[in-house]
Amino acid sequence: MSASPPILQRIDALAAGLRQRPGAALAAAALGLSALWLRRNYAQFLALGPGGLPYNARGWLVALLLKLFARETTSTGEYARDANKDVWLAASLPPRQGRRPAVGFHVVPARQLDQVERGMFKRLDELFERVVKLNPELLEYRRSPHEKINNGIVVKQAAPAAHDVLRMGLREVGHIHPSDHSVHVILAPQDCKLVIEKGWGERHQLSGSPGLHALPFPPEAKLPKEYIWIYAPRDEQELAIMEEILLASARFMTGVKDIKH
Repeated sequence: MSASPPILQRIDALAAGLRQRPGAALAAAALGLSALWLRRNYAQFLALGPGGLPYNARGWLVALLLKLFARETTSTGEYARDANKDVWLAASLPPRQGRRPAVGFHVVPARQLDQVERGMFKRLDELFERVVKLNPELLEYRRSPHEKINNGIVVKQAAPAAHDVLRMGLREVGHIHPSDHSVHVILAPQDCKLVIEKGWGERHQLSGSPGLHALPFPPEAKLPKEYIWIYAPRDEQELAIMEEILLASARFMTGVKDIKH
């Protein structure tokens, strides 16, 4: 019988060694599985597209670190308890139909994995641009202080600061995520409660995170609890709901009821 090829001989020797040292075998298996998980997780991070963090391995590592400070996203008790009882959204806001969209593992960037209707992208872009164009004394469209790579609606520096949430939110009303056209806005506490309970959105996983606020992270990482993720509109009716939510955010952040649209 002919001898086994050298590569098979080495594999046989490795297998024999691992049988003699089961601890080493378990460590090797764990290391292999960890490497596989990390490789897949990095690919999932890149698949979300750019947003908020560097679009590379450094940004991915920061995203993994931020996962330690993540909160659940659909409870509303903290909004019900908030002393600010102002309401900018109509209580008649209808419930969103169907389940909430699937979301990725990563805290940043927050993106939907399904229920994305690309035919609505242009219409949503036009909505944001129109609200800014009609309210030039209050709002401007410039680089989002949170997303960093695309524009958002920001309250002008000349406009008076209505409350502390405006400062904590870096004066941003909201921004669109180019890859899926979900939206982040900052809403009054009671409007946050309504939007979450009606199924139109959820809290960002870092919004109001006490651990994150206690550490020396940059201001853009210390999101107020009123920082809410709104799911991408799937049709014209949902676009109309998005408009109501955006206007409620603009009114809350400026303190002005008569936002033109």
